[in-house]
Amino acid sequence: MPKISKIEVGIPKIKQMKRVAAYARVSNDTEVLLHSFSAQISHYSTLIQKNPEWTYVGVYADEGITGTNTDKRDNFKRLVADCDAGKIDIILTKSISRFARNTVDLLETVRHLKDIGVEVRFERENISSMNGDGELLLTILASFAQEESRSMSENIKWAIKKGFERGEPHSASRAFGYEWDGGQYRIVPKEAETIKYIFEQYLAGVSTLQLPKLLIIKGIVGINGNPLSRASIKDILQNEIYIGNLVLQKSYSPKIRKRKHNYGELQKYLVEEAHEPIISKELFQAVQNARVERGKIAPNKNKQITCFTGKIQCGKCGYKCSRRNITHSKTTERTSYKRWVCNACETKGRKFCDMQPVDEDILRMASTFVLGDKELDEERFQREVDMVSVFDDRIEFYLKNGKTKYWSRDYSSMPRGRTCFTGKVKCGKCGSKCIRNPIVHSKTIVREYYERWTCNGQRKYKMAFCDLKSLDEDELRKATATLLGDKKTYEVSVIQEVDEVILFDDKAIFIMKDGRKLTWQRE
Repeated sequence: MPKISKIEVGIPKIKQMKRVAAYARVSNDTEVLLHSFSAQISHYSTLIQKNPEWTYVGVYADEGITGTNTDKRDNFKRLVADCDAGKIDIILTKSISRFARNTVDLLETVRHLKDIGVEVRFERENISSMNGDGELLLTILASFAQEESRSMSENIKWAIKKGFERGEPHSASRAFGYEWDGGQYRIVPKEAETIKYIFEQYLAGVSTLQLPKLLIIKGIVGINGNPLSRASIKDILQNEIYIGNLVLQKSYSPKIRKRKHNYGELQKYLVEEAHEPIISKELFQAVQNARVERGKIAPNKNKQITCFTGKIQCGKCGYKCSRRNITHSKTTERTSYKRWVCNACETKGRKFCDMQPVDEDILRMASTFVLGDKELDEERFQREVDMVSVFDDRIEFYLKNGKTKYWSRDYSSMPRGRTCFTGKVKCGKCGSKCIRNPIVHSKTIVREYYERWTCNGQRKYKMAFCDLKSLDEDELRKATATLLGDKKTYEVSVIQEVDEVILFDDKAIFIMKDGRKLTWQRE
């Protein structure tokens, strides 16, 4: 009797293809290395796509970036992130030194990738991170790569030092007034005229605070197209390059990729008559003497004169704020007060930063509130507050314990008649600014006091033709609260959202910063 057996039909297993990526890197932007960089990318793209068992994911490449750490290697970090997301199974790379020169970084990354099932193959060393002895070999070879990097760094520093001893600058940078032609500094005529102007004006008595404004008026900008800042002008006034000299090794790198000003830690080198001067030695020395004399007149001008000094910064642009003495005249009465102003707003203009100044009275009030005291304890402020950022609508206090506290700038309580409307109200008839005037109204024995907004052009420019009807501030506040829809916080909204308020006899038009126009009909 024939034997019959059942044939089972099995589902053939499909071999899953490995998703493969490559990593390439060069540390310098030289022509030879860039050629090697392109060759690495081309090699791995072809290698991966030719293998029928592999799926090409891509080549992750960092150009002109050191391998001593992973902080600035964006594509390396993107590669690891894609591995974490499960997009890659195998990483190919040329050698351990291309992947990382720091032993700790290398081992941490390789171990992490191994834990999530991603293999790293090093072509030159013929090592796979998945092999049993792979980590031991990686540790030994990575240590060699790190020591090689340190040795190369020492050799480069030695070569730079020998160049300094011969009077050769290392990586000469562009200086305002000069351009580097590869072997020597050459004068840029137009910029040289500005250099002379800066030195001459300073010697004539113009301060470094006023000089940026004068240069802006003259339309003069720096190398990058931005206005010359106060700090840039200070550097220009004390730079020996403009008398034809070079001071080499003004700064150095105590750690990788971090430079520090050389205050005598290393030897400096002076190269005299290295190039054509822009100004005379006599003018340069006269300016240095003037700088010393001005420092003697006000030796503590920028020192710790209050608990706020050095701690106030603009929240909009990040520049420091400086303390200014403001004198305000009101009829025959003259009052003086302190105000903190953004340095960028002063030197570069309101187009660069339009942060509203903050009175020191407001700062003291806010600091007292944040610290929870009845009056400001300056010693406690210095001890507990690290930095204060000032915005148009708020003040942020960054405490040394890591906490951040906020205080809203309440313009209605600001002294000396400044409110959220100050500088925003204009006359719709003649275009002049409107000013806030105190009005005293006597009615029998009762004297009433209130504020009224009137056209300043009538008084200042004697515009008899402008007969704008004044508006009481109470009415202006009611109109603002109605239009902006928030009776409690409309003052902050005015500062943030309103560009101008145009007054007419029968209406007021609120022009918003986003382009909208809101109209309120006067009664």
